[in-house]
Amino acid sequence: MWEVKLLEQDRQTLYGIAGMSSDTAQRRDIPAFSAKLYQSLDCKKGTYLPFYVVSHGYDEKNGAFMLFVGGKIQHPKLEQLVLPAGTYASITVHPKLGFLWGPAIGAAKRWFYTVWLPSQPYESVNLEYELHTESSSGTHAAIDLLFAIRETSERRERT
Repeated sequence: MWEVKLLEQDRQTLYGIAGMSSDTAQRRDIPAFSAKLYQSLDCKKGTYLPFYVVSHGYDEKNGAFMLFVGGKIQHPKLEQLVLPAGTYASITVHPKLGFLWGPAIGAAKRWFYTVWLPSQPYESVNLEYELHTESSSGTHAAIDLLFAIRETSERRERT
């Protein structure tokens, strides 16, 4: 269904807006956090690239997690988030219609966690992000989803 590429990434420091969100609230929280980010940077929507939407610390019991929206421009009004170095699984998502990102991203995430990850010698590190770049708009729009992963404990013990 989707192609998964494994990447080794260096530590990255991001700057943006952070707060608690949930499965049900993220649909309104992402635009609200983004608006606050653009206001803090005094720039127009879509002009701040690369743009990251990070979720980490997901609690399966209540669907809550820490949401972070930002990028690489340092600013005193913005919070800092460090994406750790390590292995990331990457999926490129193309929406069926240019404006239907939510369903396309949701389907890719479900597939990753329910089909791909259980069939691999990896486990989730409970951190994922969307990477929006210049290719995120236009006729053939695409967003990269990246999932922090590590070898399973069984595989680490064997090597």
